[in-house]
Amino acid sequence: QHRGAPLGTPTGYADLDKMLGGGFQPSDLIFIGGRPGMGKTALMLSMAANAAAPRLVNGQRCPGSSVALFSLEMSRSQLVQRFFSGETGIDSQKMRNADFDDRMWDRIVDSLPRLDRLNLHIDDTPRLTFAKLKAKCKRLQRKHGLDMIVIDYLQLLKSNTRRARGNREIEIAEISGGIKQLAKELDIGVICLAQVNRKVEERTDHTPNLSDLRDSGAIEQDADVVIFVHRPIQSRPEMGVEWEHYAKASVAKNRNGRCGVIHLHYQGDQTRFSSW
Repeated sequence: QHRGAPLGTPTGYADLDKMLGGGFQPSDLIFIGGRPGMGKTALMLSMAANAAAPRLVNGQRCPGSSVALFSLEMSRSQLVQRFFSGETGIDSQKMRNADFDDRMWDRIVDSLPRLDRLNLHIDDTPRLTFAKLKAKCKRLQRKHGLDMIVIDYLQLLKSNTRRARGNREIEIAEISGGIKQLAKELDIGVICLAQVNRKVEERTDHTPNLSDLRDSGAIEQDADVVIFVHRPIQSRPEMGVEWEHYAKASVAKNRNGRCGVIHLHYQGDQTRFSSW
């Protein structure tokens, strides 16, 4: 009955969807990792927008997946500016300074209906505990239905239990296990950003691997999918300007499929990714 429909929540990147068996699957916990400045948040926002946008299935227009975005690092207004920048192609610096000409204003007005159709719920509550995040997700699922949760980022979440306080490794392990249980309980995919430690910079290729995930080995254990974002030119400037926009998303763990590398195009001034 639904042969043309994706099996999971689509990421918007055909090669990645194929590798993951049709997108992010229900009850999967997906970690996106990388060093600062590699574009983790940009990739996460691109995936959230792609999933929440209306799409054609078997020739019929269907509403986008319902996505809850919890941002512990950036404010709602900063996120909305990024969505506008990615949708209009206007430089994010000009977006922040409101440095627009008439043509740019036209592009902003044209993008409003498309952004308005995104089935996206943004929560920028600071110092969020896992217990509060869980309660908010259950409330959203009851009221609006929920297909995907996005968390930016894991290390900023707080645990509620006394046992975890003062021991960062135990706290992160507890939160990671709790998020995995939440994904299974609600039967939806959860994307969570995670920091990578500095050891990666000591290697010649600077490409992260599973042991580089920061604060706890439990992240590696709980994850169904781990994707590392890396832009080679950041560590090897001698590659030249022709590689300025090249980025790769390495699927280092895929519990239900194969691993590999997806080649992406990074547009830094618009903080967005597209297929290479």
